[in-house]
Amino acid sequence: ANKNFKLCFDESLGLKSHYKKQGSYVPEEFEKTIEQFNKKYKDFNSELSSDFIDLGRESYCFPDLKILSTQDKKETYFELFHKWHYSQLKDRLKALEKSNFSSLKLGVCKSLLASKKYDLKDILESENFKKHCFTFRDFPSSKQLFEGL
Repeated sequence: ANKNFKLCFDESLGLKSHYKKQGSYVPEEFEKTIEQFNKKYKDFNSELSSDFIDLGRESYCFPDLKILSTQDKKETYFELFHKWHYSQLKDRLKALEKSNFSSLKLGVCKSLLASKKYDLKDILESENFKKHCFTFRDFPSSKQLFEGL
């Protein structure tokens, strides 16, 4: 009497979760900055990014923002790093150094750079940092994003 059974469910049965449907959380700062950017810079369109970027050598990025030039259709991606993103920043800079992907800009919070916990002197003085990064306080302004294009 030892029988194995396989029970399969899918959405066609009309089953619904008892959990409330949760969308992805978007911080208010993102929404405000995107709105301000799109009002101020009419030749560009800023939005949350849902893109996946393969930087090669098994390095991947899911940028926070994407800005599209409506004139030449060039896409620029922005990934933001705060004080809790130290190791990710180092890894991303290494990946960009070995990659030919030039459409990714890294915004780095000044609180990360000011932290005594990390020795960032080599990173800050590198050509790679100067080429790919800009700094901001708390959250980048629409002007800082525009200047990063």
